[in-house]
Amino acid sequence: MIIYCGTQKPGPYETSNKLFDIVKTLTEPLKRTNRNVTTANWFSSYPLAEYLSSVALTFLGTLRKNKSEIPAIFVTENKNLVPGSYLFGYNDTSTLVSYVTKKKKVVLVLSTLHDKNEADDETGKPVQVMNYHATKGGVDTVDLMCSRISISRRTKRWPIIIFFRYLDISGINSMRIYQMTNCLETFVRRKYIFNLAIELMDENLRERAKICSLLKI
Repeated sequence: MIIYCGTQKPGPYETSNKLFDIVKTLTEPLKRTNRNVTTANWFSSYPLAEYLSSVALTFLGTLRKNKSEIPAIFVTENKNLVPGSYLFGYNDTSTLVSYVTKKKKVVLVLSTLHDKNEADDETGKPVQVMNYHATKGGVDTVDLMCSRISISRRTKRWPIIIFFRYLDISGINSMRIYQMTNCLETFVRRKYIFNLAIELMDENLRERAKICSLLKI
Protein backbone atom coordinates (compact mmCIF):
# COMPACT_ATOMS: atom_id res chain seq x y z
CA MET A 1 0.00 0.00 0.00
CA ILE A 2 1.27 3.46 -0.95
CA ILE A 3 -0.09 6.67 0.54
CA TYR A 4 -0.38 9.52 -1.94
CA CYS A 5 0.86 12.68 -0.23
CA GLY A 6 1.20 14.87 -3.30
CA THR A 7 4.48 16.45 -4.32
CA GLN A 8 6.88 16.60 -1.38
CA LYS A 9 9.79 18.96 -0.93
CA PRO A 10 13.31 17.55 -1.41
CA GLY A 11 14.28 15.59 1.67
CA PRO A 12 13.73 12.27 3.44
CA TYR A 13 9.99 12.20 2.63
CA GLU A 14 10.33 12.92 -1.08
CA THR A 15 8.81 10.15 -3.24
CA SER A 16 8.19 9.69 -6.93
CA ASN A 17 4.58 9.73 -8.13
CA LYS A 18 5.43 8.39 -11.58
CA LEU A 19 3.29 5.41 -12.56
CA PHE A 20 6.33 3.24 -13.31
CA ASP A 21 7.86 3.98 -9.90
CA ILE A 22 4.56 3.28 -8.11
CA VAL A 23 4.31 -0.21 -9.59
CA LYS A 24 8.01 -0.79 -8.95
CA THR A 25 7.56 0.07 -5.26
CA LEU A 26 4.42 -2.05 -4.86
CA THR A 27 6.05 -5.11 -6.44
CA GLU A 28 9.33 -4.81 -4.53
CA PRO A 29 8.40 -7.58 -2.01
CA LEU A 30 7.45 -9.90 -4.91
CA LYS A 31 10.75 -9.73 -6.78
CA ARG A 32 12.09 -13.10 -7.98
CA THR A 33 9.00 -15.03 -6.87
CA ASN A 34 7.89 -15.86 -10.45
CA ARG A 35 4.45 -14.37 -9.87
CA ASN A 36 2.31 -12.48 -12.35
CA VAL A 37 1.39 -8.79 -12.16
CA THR A 38 -1.80 -7.65 -13.91
CA THR A 39 -2.25 -3.91 -14.47
CA ALA A 40 -4.82 -1.62 -16.11
CA ASN A 41 -3.84 0.60 -19.04
CA TRP A 42 -3.24 3.52 -16.66
CA PHE A 43 -0.10 1.77 -15.35
CA SER A 44 0.82 -0.53 -18.26
CA SER A 45 3.81 0.16 -20.47
CA TYR A 46 6.43 -1.79 -22.35
CA PRO A 47 9.30 -0.51 -20.11
CA LEU A 48 7.34 -1.76 -17.09
CA ALA A 49 6.94 -5.20 -18.67
CA GLU A 50 10.68 -5.31 -19.39
CA TYR A 51 11.54 -4.30 -15.82
CA LEU A 52 9.26 -6.93 -14.27
CA SER A 53 10.81 -9.59 -16.51
CA SER A 54 14.25 -8.58 -15.26
CA VAL A 55 13.19 -9.29 -11.65
CA ALA A 56 11.56 -12.66 -12.43
CA LEU A 57 7.96 -11.41 -12.54
CA THR A 58 5.58 -11.81 -15.46
CA PHE A 59 3.37 -9.00 -16.75
CA LEU A 60 -0.14 -8.88 -18.20
CA GLY A 61 -1.99 -5.68 -18.96
CA THR A 62 -3.92 -3.59 -21.46
CA LEU A 63 -2.12 -0.79 -23.28
CA ARG A 64 -3.28 2.63 -24.36
CA LYS A 65 -3.25 3.06 -28.12
CA ASN A 66 -1.10 6.21 -28.03
CA LYS A 67 2.03 4.38 -26.85
CA SER A 68 4.90 5.14 -29.22
CA GLU A 69 6.23 1.58 -29.18
CA ILE A 70 3.02 0.10 -30.66
CA PRO A 71 3.20 -0.55 -34.44
CA ALA A 72 0.47 1.24 -36.41
CA ILE A 73 -0.87 -2.02 -37.83
CA PHE A 74 -2.00 -3.04 -34.34
CA VAL A 75 -4.14 0.10 -33.90
CA THR A 76 -5.24 1.73 -37.15
CA GLU A 77 -5.22 -1.03 -39.76
CA ASN A 78 -6.64 -3.66 -37.43
CA LYS A 79 -9.78 -1.53 -36.87
CA ASN A 80 -11.01 -2.50 -40.32
CA LEU A 81 -11.20 -6.18 -39.41
CA VAL A 82 -14.43 -7.84 -38.30
CA PRO A 83 -15.21 -8.11 -34.55
CA GLY A 84 -13.54 -11.15 -33.03
CA SER A 85 -10.42 -10.84 -35.18
CA TYR A 86 -7.01 -10.58 -33.57
CA LEU A 87 -3.40 -9.95 -34.45
CA PHE A 88 -0.31 -11.20 -32.60
CA GLY A 89 3.15 -9.69 -32.38
CA TYR A 90 6.27 -10.94 -30.61
CA ASN A 91 9.76 -10.04 -29.50
CA ASP A 92 12.22 -11.91 -27.30
CA THR A 93 10.29 -11.36 -24.06
CA SER A 94 6.78 -10.08 -24.82
CA THR A 95 3.62 -10.82 -26.76
CA LEU A 96 1.32 -8.07 -28.04
CA VAL A 97 -2.27 -8.86 -28.98
CA SER A 98 -4.63 -6.56 -30.87
CA TYR A 99 -8.20 -7.83 -30.44
CA VAL A 100 -11.21 -6.32 -32.23
CA THR A 101 -14.07 -6.33 -29.70
CA LYS A 102 -16.52 -4.21 -31.70
CA LYS A 103 -16.52 -2.50 -35.07
CA LYS A 104 -13.53 -0.12 -35.16
CA LYS A 105 -12.75 -0.79 -31.49
CA VAL A 106 -9.45 -2.46 -30.62
CA VAL A 107 -8.13 -3.72 -27.29
CA LEU A 108 -4.36 -4.08 -26.88
CA VAL A 109 -2.96 -6.60 -24.40
CA LEU A 110 0.75 -6.88 -23.62
CA SER A 111 2.02 -10.03 -21.92
CA THR A 112 5.29 -11.59 -20.85
CA LEU A 113 3.35 -14.53 -19.41
CA HIS A 114 2.40 -15.98 -22.80
CA ASP A 115 4.57 -16.84 -25.78
CA LYS A 116 2.07 -18.50 -28.13
CA ASN A 117 -0.74 -17.27 -30.38
CA GLU A 118 -3.46 -19.40 -28.81
CA ALA A 119 -7.20 -18.73 -28.65
CA ASP A 120 -9.81 -20.05 -26.23
CA ASP A 121 -11.79 -22.95 -27.72
CA GLU A 122 -15.17 -21.78 -26.39
CA THR A 123 -15.05 -18.01 -26.90
CA GLY A 124 -12.49 -17.73 -29.70
CA LYS A 125 -10.73 -14.94 -27.82
CA PRO A 126 -6.92 -14.91 -27.41
CA VAL A 127 -5.78 -16.50 -24.15
CA GLN A 128 -4.05 -13.24 -23.22
CA VAL A 129 -7.41 -11.45 -23.27
CA MET A 130 -9.12 -14.27 -21.35
CA ASN A 131 -6.43 -14.33 -18.66
CA TYR A 132 -6.52 -10.56 -18.33
CA HIS A 133 -10.28 -10.55 -17.74
CA ALA A 134 -9.88 -13.39 -15.22
CA THR A 135 -7.29 -11.54 -13.11
CA LYS A 136 -7.96 -7.82 -13.59
CA GLY A 137 -10.72 -7.61 -10.96
CA GLY A 138 -8.64 -8.55 -7.93
CA VAL A 139 -8.49 -5.04 -6.47
CA ASP A 140 -12.17 -4.37 -7.18
CA THR A 141 -13.14 -7.68 -5.55
CA VAL A 142 -11.20 -6.88 -2.38
CA ASP A 143 -12.72 -3.38 -2.25
CA LEU A 144 -16.21 -4.88 -2.55
CA MET A 145 -15.53 -7.45 0.17
CA CYS A 146 -14.17 -4.76 2.48
CA SER A 147 -17.22 -2.56 1.90
CA ARG A 148 -19.64 -5.37 2.71
CA ILE A 149 -17.96 -6.56 5.91
CA SER A 150 -15.52 -4.19 7.60
CA ILE A 151 -14.15 -3.66 11.09
CA SER A 152 -13.54 0.05 10.46
CA ARG A 153 -15.13 2.76 12.58
CA ARG A 154 -15.64 6.47 11.98
CA THR A 155 -12.53 8.45 12.74
CA LYS A 156 -10.86 11.69 11.69
CA ARG A 157 -7.34 10.30 12.06
CA TRP A 158 -6.04 9.02 8.74
CA PRO A 159 -3.44 6.61 10.25
CA ILE A 160 -6.30 4.80 11.99
CA ILE A 161 -8.16 4.53 8.68
CA ILE A 162 -5.12 2.85 7.12
CA PHE A 163 -4.82 0.53 10.13
CA PHE A 164 -8.48 -0.49 9.71
CA ARG A 165 -7.83 -1.16 6.03
CA TYR A 166 -4.89 -3.39 6.88
CA LEU A 167 -7.08 -5.36 9.28
CA ASP A 168 -9.80 -5.81 6.65
CA ILE A 169 -7.33 -7.07 4.04
CA SER A 170 -5.58 -9.31 6.60
CA GLY A 171 -8.94 -10.84 7.43
CA ILE A 172 -9.60 -11.62 3.76
CA ASN A 173 -6.13 -13.10 3.23
CA SER A 174 -6.30 -15.27 6.35
CA MET A 175 -9.77 -16.47 5.36
CA ARG A 176 -8.52 -17.56 1.93
CA ILE A 177 -5.58 -19.41 3.49
CA TYR A 178 -7.90 -21.12 5.98
CA GLN A 179 -10.33 -21.99 3.21
CA MET A 180 -7.66 -23.52 0.96
CA THR A 181 -5.92 -25.33 3.83
CA ASN A 182 -9.16 -27.01 4.90
CA CYS A 183 -10.46 -27.56 1.33
CA LEU A 184 -13.69 -25.66 1.98
CA GLU A 185 -15.69 -24.76 -1.13
CA THR A 186 -18.32 -22.65 0.64
CA PHE A 187 -17.54 -20.33 3.49
CA VAL A 188 -19.38 -17.68 5.54
CA ARG A 189 -16.99 -14.75 5.84
CA ARG A 190 -18.97 -12.90 8.51
CA LYS A 191 -18.90 -15.95 10.80
CA TYR A 192 -15.18 -16.43 10.17
CA ILE A 193 -14.37 -12.79 11.04
CA PHE A 194 -16.42 -13.06 14.24
CA ASN A 195 -14.68 -16.26 15.34
CA LEU A 196 -11.28 -14.80 14.44
CA ALA A 197 -11.95 -11.72 16.58
CA ILE A 198 -13.00 -13.89 19.54
CA GLU A 199 -9.86 -16.02 19.26
CA LEU A 200 -7.63 -12.95 19.07
CA MET A 201 -9.26 -11.51 22.19
CA ASP A 202 -9.45 -14.76 24.14
CA GLU A 203 -6.05 -14.66 25.85
CA ASN A 204 -6.42 -11.00 26.83
CA LEU A 205 -9.94 -11.60 28.16
CA ARG A 206 -8.72 -14.46 30.34
CA GLU A 207 -5.93 -12.31 31.79
CA ARG A 208 -8.32 -9.44 32.49
CA ALA A 209 -10.67 -11.83 34.27
CA LYS A 210 -7.91 -12.49 36.83
CA ILE A 211 -7.66 -8.81 37.81
CA CYS A 212 -9.65 -8.44 41.01
CA SER A 213 -9.84 -4.64 40.87
CA LEU A 214 -11.88 -4.67 37.65
CA LEU A 215 -15.63 -4.38 37.96
CA LYS A 216 -17.36 -7.69 37.31
CA ILE A 217 -20.71 -7.56 35.53
